[in-house]
Amino acid sequence: MVMDWVLQHKWILFFYIVLIAILFIKRKNITRQAKIIIMYRMQFGIKFIERIATRWNNIVRLFGLSGIGFGFAGMIAMSVMLVFAIVQAFTVPDQPSSVTLVLPGMDIPGLGLLSFWYWLLAIFIIAVVHEASHGVVAYAHGLQIKYTGIVLFGPILGAFVEPDEKKLTQADDVVQHSVYAAGAFSNIVLAVVVLLLTTVITVPLQSLFVQPSGFTFDSYLSENLPFAKAGIEPGTTITGINGEKVTNFQQLNDELIRHSPGDSISIQTEDKSYVITLGEHPDAPKRGYLGITKIRNTYEKTYTSTTAHIGNTILEWFNGLQNNGRGFLFWVYVLSLGIGLFNLLPLPIVDGGRMVQIALKRAYGEEKGNNIFGKVSIAFFILLITSMVLPALI
Repeated sequence: MVMDWVLQHKWILFFYIVLIAILFIKRKNITRQAKIIIMYRMQFGIKFIERIATRWNNIVRLFGLSGIGFGFAGMIAMSVMLVFAIVQAFTVPDQPSSVTLVLPGMDIPGLGLLSFWYWLLAIFIIAVVHEASHGVVAYAHGLQIKYTGIVLFGPILGAFVEPDEKKLTQADDVVQHSVYAAGAFSNIVLAVVVLLLTTVITVPLQSLFVQPSGFTFDSYLSENLPFAKAGIEPGTTITGINGEKVTNFQQLNDELIRHSPGDSISIQTEDKSYVITLGEHPDAPKRGYLGITKIRNTYEKTYTSTTAHIGNTILEWFNGLQNNGRGFLFWVYVLSLGIGLFNLLPLPIVDGGRMVQIALKRAYGEEKGNNIFGKVSIAFFILLITSMVLPALI
């Protein structure tokens, strides 16, 4: 059993072993914060940051200023979301946590399995965009960049750009807010760009190579529910309902809304037809239920050439149409959005915390402002942990 787990996660284990080995070799460049945060400092990418900030100085400054308003608005939105997640845990049965750690190999509720390579490449892109944005905005305001680096918080991998901290704390509040807001703002912009890229370019392009053919599922929710009783095996492609052709699961779902538990419907596959009696939906007792999970739409190829096959394979890696759209671009979008919003929380270890601390010090003075911030950060830390673990406890 242990060996099966090791083989299943071999690339993840290999990556962390190599990373730990590199950090050990370079241990002279490593510092620790709060004993559990490991930081490896270097100067990789600083020249690039300086070139961008110098060439596009006015645009970079405007970007940073735009991020301030977004940062505080996002902070409010995240605060409401955390409270709402806790309320949902009490009011919605079996509701998965709205906040969770995202690590390679995890089967994330509502999102699916995050593969190692998707995670590694997505985190690299997101971290570069996030930290480079901090550095570019800081340098555009005349703040020298001292280091870039890699940070490890337990198994959580990240990056950082370190400007001259003394000069940053002495800068105007607007400059400080601009620098801290730039990272999260850039992640949200990246998420929007990826969403547009997927919607406007990559998915329409792949539609030239494939066409929808129905849907399938990977497992039953129970052996006592309709699909299992009818003997429709997991992996079977469903192509029709009541004699009407379906090309995706949404069409069948729309039909189910019009049926009640106990109604009989016919389900067509590629080579057979089944009559099933609908069960009762656990969240909507008057609605029919199939009893299947891990549902995904299926596609059939419309090409014959090798070149088209290569093109479709590449686009499938980006789009993940055969996996409910859970391709590389989907994970870049989800992780960039999630990391950007998480960084806006008023916690000491993220950018939102620094922004709130600056605002409180301006409003109440340094000593009282820091005291209030300490209480605020503790309150939000409790909210965060509660929203993560409560659904599993109730």
